[in-house]
Amino acid sequence: MRKLMTFCFIILFSVLSALSCFNFAFDALDRIERDKITIVIEKPESITNADFLAEIDCVLETVNADIMLRQVENVEGKAHYQYFKTGHTADFLSISTNANEPLKSGECISTTEPAGYTVYRLNASALMQDISFYPWTDAGHHDLSATTYYVKMGQQSAVVDAIRQLGYGVTVNPTTYISGQFSIFLFGFVPSFMLVASMAFYVLSGGKKNVLKKMEGYTTRDVLADDAKDIFPVFAISFLIIEIMTLIVAGALYQTALPQYMLFSLPNIAILIAVVLIGFVLSALLICRQNSAEHIKGRVPRRGIYFTTTLAKGVFVAFIIFFLSIAVRNAAISYHTMQASRFIADKVEGYVTVPVNISNASTQNLAENYKSFYSATVEQYNGILVDSSNYEYNLISGRTPAEEFGQTSITVNRNYLDFNPIYDMNGMQITDEQLSASGFNVLLPASREREKENWSEFVQAAYGMEANFISYDEAASKIYSYNANTGTGDYGALDEPVILVIDEEQLEGIFVLSYCSKGAYFLKAPGQNAYTELLPILQEAGIASVTLETPSVASTFSETVNHQQQMLMLYGTQSAVLLIGLICLIVFSSKLYCENYKSKIACCLIEGYSMLRCIRKHLIVTVIYYAGVVVVLRFISMSMKVSLNYLLLLAAFAGEVAITLIVSREYTKNNLYQIVKGAE
Repeated sequence: MRKLMTFCFIILFSVLSALSCFNFAFDALDRIERDKITIVIEKPESITNADFLAEIDCVLETVNADIMLRQVENVEGKAHYQYFKTGHTADFLSISTNANEPLKSGECISTTEPAGYTVYRLNASALMQDISFYPWTDAGHHDLSATTYYVKMGQQSAVVDAIRQLGYGVTVNPTTYISGQFSIFLFGFVPSFMLVASMAFYVLSGGKKNVLKKMEGYTTRDVLADDAKDIFPVFAISFLIIEIMTLIVAGALYQTALPQYMLFSLPNIAILIAVVLIGFVLSALLICRQNSAEHIKGRVPRRGIYFTTTLAKGVFVAFIIFFLSIAVRNAAISYHTMQASRFIADKVEGYVTVPVNISNASTQNLAENYKSFYSATVEQYNGILVDSSNYEYNLISGRTPAEEFGQTSITVNRNYLDFNPIYDMNGMQITDEQLSASGFNVLLPASREREKENWSEFVQAAYGMEANFISYDEAASKIYSYNANTGTGDYGALDEPVILVIDEEQLEGIFVLSYCSKGAYFLKAPGQNAYTELLPILQEAGIASVTLETPSVASTFSETVNHQQQMLMLYGTQSAVLLIGLICLIVFSSKLYCENYKSKIACCLIEGYSMLRCIRKHLIVTVIYYAGVVVVLRFISMSMKVSLNYLLLLAAFAGEVAITLIVSREYTKNNLYQIVKGAE
C-alpha cells in the first residue's frame, strides 16, 4: 500500500508542477488585464492623434486615473503585446517592473528588444508572447479611430465621465477577461482524491499493527508519528526529484523569469501540502477508530478497505469516461479535419479568409463597412459565402446545433453554387437561370419536401419574402463547408442541409461581419501577397484596423488541427493518469477480495468449480457499481449537455473482469489445502 500511496503522491505533484509550468506562460497577461474593463473611444477625424492622446492624458490626471491602449502584432509567428499607458497612479498594473514610471520618450519595458528604445527588462514569461510597455504618447503611431482601451475595474465610471466631458463618444464593453490558464481544480481534483484515498487505505491495511501498538501503550498521535516517519522520507525524496526536474524545465523555458516562476508555483506546492495534511487528518480519524480486537484478526478492516476501494473505482471510472469521451472525440475530429484539409486543398488554392481581429480595435459601428467590403469584393474576387455554423461541432457536448436544436440550414451566395455544384432532380447543375430574381431561393433536399411550409414561414419571418423552392438531389450533391470547424466525416461534407441562397440586397452588414469572423466568406486573391492586394479595399471600406491578415483557407485548417491536438494532449494525459490509478485499484481490490475470502475460494476450487464461479460475488459487486456509474454518467450527461461514449464504459468493464481473472488465477497455483487449514 505504501507503493500505491507514493505513486499517488508522485502523480499529484507531477500534475501540479506541469500546471505551474504551463500556466506561468499566461500569468503576466493575467496580471495585466485581469482587473481591467475595456472601453471604446471614438476619435473624430478632425483631431490629430497627438492632440487626442494629450487631452485624454490631461483629463485623467485630474481624476487620478490611468488608461492603457493595447496593440498586438504578429512577429515571426509570435504575438507581441504592446501596451501604451499613462502614469498617474502606482497601482494600475499588478506586475512589477524595474523602471521608473512614467516612462520617458525613447524608453520601454519589454521581454524583448524593440528597436530604437532604451529597454528595461521585464522579467515575465515570454514563452507564448512578448510583452512591452511604452509611453502613452507613442500610441500616436497607430490608428486610433475606434480603439479599445483598458481602465482599472472600479474606475470605469470616473474615466468614462471624464472623457465624455471632452466630447468623445465612449462605450463600455460588457465582456469579461478570460484567462488562458488551465483549472487547478479540474486537473488536480482526481489526483488529490487518489492521494487522500491511498493514505486512508494505508492506515486501514495497517489496522492489526496499529491496534497492537495501542495495546502496548501508544497513543493515536504516537501511531500517526510512526507512520509519518515511515512516509516522510519517501515523500521528501519524490518531492525533491520532481521539483528539481521541474525547475530545470522551467529554467529552459523561462530563463530570466525563473525566480518569478518559483514564486508563481508556491500556491500549487501549498495545495500539495494541504492535500497531504487532509490525508493525515483522515488517517488520524481512522486510527482513532481502530480499537476492536477484530482488527487483530484482519477481518473488518479488510472488508472496509474493499468497499472503500470499490467506491473509489466508481469515482475513477466516471471521471475516465468523461475525459476519455472528450479525448476520443477530439482524436476523431482531428483526423476528419486533416482528411478534409487534404481533400479540398486544390479546390481552395488561392482563396483567403478575412478574419476579424479585435485585439487592436473595436468592431463597433463597422457593420455597414463590412457590407461595403462585401459589395466591393463579391464579384471582383469571386467571394464565396457559405455559413455552416449550424454544423459546427462542440467538443464538450459532442453535438452540433443541427443535431441538438434541429437547425439544419446553411446560408450561401450565388457564387457558391458555381464553386460547389449542386444538382437538381434531373441531374442538371443548379445555376442562376433556375433561381428567382424576386423570391428568396431555398434549395431543399428531395427527402425533406414535407418541410416546405415550415421553411416558407421562416423565410417570410426572417426576410419578409416569398420562398422559391428548388429540390436538389442529395445523393448526387456533396455539400462542403470549406470550414475547419464543421463536418465530422466524409471529408467535411454536410448531411443534407437546407440551403438558403442569399442575395446582396438581403444581406445586413452585421451578418457579413459575423460571416467574416467565422471564416465563412473567402475570396480568390491573385498574386503572392493576398493582404497587399486587398489592403486598398480594406482601407477604403474602413475595416483595415480589424483585418491584420488574410490567411489562406488551407492554413485555417492547420490552425484548427493544432488546437485540437493540444486539447487531445490535455484530455488524453488526464485520462492516462486516471487509467493508471484505476488499474492499480482494480488489481488491489481483486487481491483484497481473494485475500478476504481465500478459504472459500480454495474450497470452491477444490470442489471443481471454475474461478469465474468462485469469485462471482466480487463480479456481482462490480456489475452493481458499474450500474451506479451509468446512473451518475446519465445525470452528468443530461445536466451538463455532454455526450459520453458508453462503449468506453463497456470496455472498462471488460478490462476490469479480465484483470480480476488474471489476478485471481494466481491463487490456483497455491496449495489450496494449506489455505483451507489456515496457512497465510
